[in-house]
Amino acid sequence: MINFHRCKFYRNNANDQRGGAIWLNTESECAIDSCTFNENFISNSVNKLGHAIYVNSSTKVYITNTYFTDCGTEGEWSVIYFDGKTISINETKIEFTQKNNGSCGIEINSFNEIE
Repeated sequence: MINFHRCKFYRNNANDQRGGAIWLNTESECAIDSCTFNENFISNSVNKLGHAIYVNSSTKVYITNTYFTDCGTEGEWSVIYFDGKTISINETKIEFTQKNNGSCGIEINSFNEIE
């Protein structure tokens, strides 16, 4: 199990097309609890998949009590991109406070289970 607890991800930039702060491509379960993601984004890419979190493959991810603020740029793509096995999101907030920041909240491409 991969655990992120009370972590702060601030102004991370993925110079690719996936996961501005976290890119998960594993068969392990991942818990993201009581974390904050502020101003994370992807640059230099046509496909901007998951400005804060990108989940791929057989990953099971559980996001609880986590806050996303201003992750994304100019309304492009999503804050969380999910193409994994299981996703569970509880007591989590996605917000945009600046006019030019923002994107879709959560994009689910495929899944086996949504909890």
